[in-house]
Amino acid sequence: MLPRILLDRLTSFIRRSSCREESFPFSKSLSELPVEILLLIFNMLYKDTRSLHSCLVLNSKLCCVIVRILYRNVFNRTTDKRRVKLVRTLLHSLNKEERNNLSRTELKELDKGTLIPYLTYITELNIHIIYKAVAEWVDHQPPPRDDKRHISSILISSIIHHSSTIHFRISAGIPAHPFRHFCFPQLTKHDQKLRKLTIERVSNKQNDLSLLSDIISSLKSLESVTMIATSGLELLLDALKNYRGSLKRLVFRGCHFEHVKLKDYVELLTDIWILKFYNCSGIGKEIELTLAEKEGVFVHKQSGRKKS
Repeated sequence: MLPRILLDRLTSFIRRSSCREESFPFSKSLSELPVEILLLIFNMLYKDTRSLHSCLVLNSKLCCVIVRILYRNVFNRTTDKRRVKLVRTLLHSLNKEERNNLSRTELKELDKGTLIPYLTYITELNIHIIYKAVAEWVDHQPPPRDDKRHISSILISSIIHHSSTIHFRISAGIPAHPFRHFCFPQLTKHDQKLRKLTIERVSNKQNDLSLLSDIISSLKSLESVTMIATSGLELLLDALKNYRGSLKRLVFRGCHFEHVKLKDYVELLTDIWILKFYNCSGIGKEIELTLAEKEGVFVHKQSGRKKS
């Protein structure tokens, strides 16, 4: 492991340097480092997209390392204008069998893929953003246009198939029918890859909650769950009972527990290693006192903090 001070100095120098080889004289020496060390260095520039893009052109080894970092959460990092090109790049990355599921003739007959396995580098999936990006791409295509939900589901299922690990993020507007048809089989087949789940602003529509409950029940290797301003907490907590003893982290942000009988879930909550509530209401003092006896519980309120 490199000392922290050395990592800081390297990343500081990279930020000051331009993309020209002559202004980055030790790029060849840097590329001789193991990939694991290079990932440590450039991961510190994760939020500095400009510097990462500048280093892409230095040499092929650094390019491959940086692409892995840029594509980790590529849909959230990419602006709306560039998502159309991103979707096309990822569709070109599909293998022949996956492209055959698409109805557009030019994509079916496309034999030439991409040199870089972009799909394998994506580790965070936001269904809502991917659907929105695919919809923009479809709108730019000449008629007849394909079904946006159909393409989104194929793309999501392909990412799950190719990636080694996935942080699954689900927000409002789940395309239920195509998701069940294309994505759900991949979830159950590769459930060991999905260890982290974030549920964000999902409404109390029965179809959405039922789909979410089925997703949670199917992910046997789930270790971390975050719920952000989400409805239907009782149904979701019921699904999480399957993970009693194995779930390591559960976080609630902006959730309302006024109509939730938390007493029924005390055994589940006390078995979790790390349990956090941020700006949540309706927890109740009795439940707070019960949970406060356990290490790893954190309750944050706008008016103050209570920490065990």
